[in-house]
Amino acid sequence: MSQIEILKNFILKENLIKDISDIDFLFPSFEYDSSKSLEEITNSVIEWGFNNDELEDFYSEHWDELLHTDNLFLIQGCKIKESPYVTTFDLYRYNSKNKYYYRVESSGIYEDSFETSGCYTILGNQDDDLVIKNFRNDCIDIHNCSGEVAEEFLDNIEFYN
Repeated sequence: MSQIEILKNFILKENLIKDISDIDFLFPSFEYDSSKSLEEITNSVIEWGFNNDELEDFYSEHWDELLHTDNLFLIQGCKIKESPYVTTFDLYRYNSKNKYYYRVESSGIYEDSFETSGCYTILGNQDDDLVIKNFRNDCIDIHNCSGEVAEEFLDNIEFYN
């Protein structure tokens, strides 16, 4: 099953688009045939959004529901250990036809150190390596307080994927 079919099935199963006002809000430039059923319109708008790179608002609105689905990919994680505390930052990627969208999810005592609302990065060309490099640098900066932590404490940071 294609990624877009998985997404459409999940949206319908979880009833993420409850009525036409959701479509008007999340996809304001989509024109739909109001004589069609909500399910038909939902399938059309998601396919249109995917093909026209217009899923950012939808993903942002339904981030919590979509977080652990097959439509989001954990591409890099960071764990900062400062006994007895652990803070994690997870970099997720989701996409439409021509764009990759990245977002960070965080938890732990220093979770507010990383801006996690909205997209971390949006790229027209898919370049995970560049985004991962920037994410790692941002995590290191958070951990060492922009250079204020001694070098010997830098081993308290771990990256995973």
